[in-house]
Amino acid sequence: MLADAIAVNVKIEEISMTHNDLSLPNGVKIIRALKNMTNLKKLSLNSCTLDQELLQELVNSLQANETLTDLNLYSNEINSEGAQMIAQLLANKVNLRTLGLSNNYIGQSGAREIAAVCQDALFGLVRLSLESNLIGNLGLIGLSKAMIDNEQLEELYLYNNEIDDDSIDAFTEMLDNKRRLRILGLEYNKIRNKAEHIMRAI
Repeated sequence: MLADAIAVNVKIEEISMTHNDLSLPNGVKIIRALKNMTNLKKLSLNSCTLDQELLQELVNSLQANETLTDLNLYSNEINSEGAQMIAQLLANKVNLRTLGLSNNYIGQSGAREIAAVCQDALFGLVRLSLESNLIGNLGLIGLSKAMIDNEQLEELYLYNNEIDDDSIDAFTEMLDNKRRLRILGLEYNKIRNKAEHIMRAI
């Protein structure tokens, strides 16, 4: 079984299980097997039907991991409570450089949970993807305040998040020191009169 193979191969540094339904019985075993992988650096579980129960298993398995640099959980079933679990998981992941949570349901409160862990632990985050999560203005304001001192950010993806002009002042203040920023994705939002403010900030 795959879970057994993973459990004994502790030297693996990168795993991608994208488009595998981990809600099936063997999925839990695979996630639990990650606990033995102390060298794991990159983990992609995109479109894996991760729900609250599986997220808790993931938190338990990766809590002691000190090597993780990339975590991608796109297109799952992660809501605000799930975002809180992820924040708990990442509280000691000071080496994390990439966090991908696009196409989930974390909402405004979930975005604030992610913002808090970005401020407290993820000082070197280089890529953050939160597309299509309905984080809204409150979520963006929280994220902007949390990441104002991060000078490492290179890629930020926020399209389709119900963002409008009301959050742009806080957002542009955060962008002022993002000298390494190469990619900024804001498509399919509702920014109208303050788009030029963003252009000046970058």
